[in-house]
Amino acid sequence: MIVWINGAFGVGKSTVVRHLTDLMPGSSVFDPEEIGAWLRRLLPTERLRGVTDYQDLPQWRRMTALTLAETHGEEATGEYCTDGACDAAPRAGDAGDGGAAQQDALADAARCGADCRYDMGGDGRADRVLAGAALGAEGGTATHAPGALATVTAVGAGAARGTTTTATGGRAAVRSPRGGTPPPRTVLVPMTLLRQEYRDEIFGNLAARGLTVHHIVLDAEETIIRQRIRGDRIDTEALNHRLAHLSAYREALPWLAKDAHLVDTAGLTPGQVARRVWDAVRAGPGRCTIVHTPRPTAATIASGVLFFDEEGRVLLVDPTYKAGWEFPGGMAEPGEPPAQAALREVREELGLRLTGPLRPLAVHWEGRSAAGPGGVRLLFDGGVLSPGQIARIRLPEDELRGWRFVHEAEAAALLPPVRLRRLTAALECRRSGATGPAYVEERV
Repeated sequence: MIVWINGAFGVGKSTVVRHLTDLMPGSSVFDPEEIGAWLRRLLPTERLRGVTDYQDLPQWRRMTALTLAETHGEEATGEYCTDGACDAAPRAGDAGDGGAAQQDALADAARCGADCRYDMGGDGRADRVLAGAALGAEGGTATHAPGALATVTAVGAGAARGTTTTATGGRAAVRSPRGGTPPPRTVLVPMTLLRQEYRDEIFGNLAARGLTVHHIVLDAEETIIRQRIRGDRIDTEALNHRLAHLSAYREALPWLAKDAHLVDTAGLTPGQVARRVWDAVRAGPGRCTIVHTPRPTAATIASGVLFFDEEGRVLLVDPTYKAGWEFPGGMAEPGEPPAQAALREVREELGLRLTGPLRPLAVHWEGRSAAGPGGVRLLFDGGVLSPGQIARIRLPEDELRGWRFVHEAEAAALLPPVRLRRLTAALECRRSGATGPAYVEERV
């Protein structure tokens, strides 16, 4: 499982996590801030222009989820590569020398073949590999970084083949997809995460991989947090950055209180806070109930339905498992007609039973991207809902957290650009009275 320790800068997340490792034997700590530091070094200047927070980088959110997914089963003792050449790697790494023996063992591991490749840091090659991973390059190769307090996972085709490595304090843990898989472990993540859409993207990505996330927020009076921040030995720029984020934490607290389990740290030592966190993890109040939808590996067909109220506003829903708002609907099952998929999804997501037939408004082709393999997306006209139908709307809590009717201008602030283009085409088709649906094709 993943235990995400959230809260304002200065509330004591990292200290509490250190105590948690004593309460949770076999757990490991992953700090996504390390990925942010790597990305600032490795991404092209044009991709960083205007970025003041590394969490705003899609690469950071994608790599954080992928790294957590890979780390979840990486470091546990047990089987690794079973071809024989890798057998020395875990033993040398466990010896704790972090030096020549470990690198020799990893070099031996590299001879296992194309599916078990490793690069040694220190000669610049690691930077190039990580840059390729951050950009979602084909054939991303994992990198060993002796002594680094970080975990880095190749993103792209390499990651899909399992070419990963974990480096924690100089201990190498290697795994080949052809060998046995170590058992899953608990990963502790001390990280401030105040944008709900980023939470949805990362946690939804983890849920799609079958991982359970416990979301815990450490809370404290703002005056106490300010005192702690001013007492830290950090430079002026970092001090001002942390103080400025206190207002963002206050603004995020309403949704955090609904989504996570809050632990009041007032008057408690870090050890006592850790105990309360551990009790909460065992009892389960912070467990995120997100629908586990496997990530598609090939192009898919998805159907959505546009519903309207008497003012002409369109109905949008807010998923818990991905960023941005959506249209009611979802993926078609194998062999299921798109219109039937739309009717089924509306019944499952809104509790509304439509008899059909549904008029198609838009056919939208999405090409493969870092977000997924793409496919055909259809929007159907569900018509105007009566007040009685609106009153009967019921949402599945593990999938959708809310719904609302919006004007087209309001939708522009809620929908990602690709969905907004789909909505615009569908609304134009509906207004024009065209006999056929609008066709939209994303450029790849």
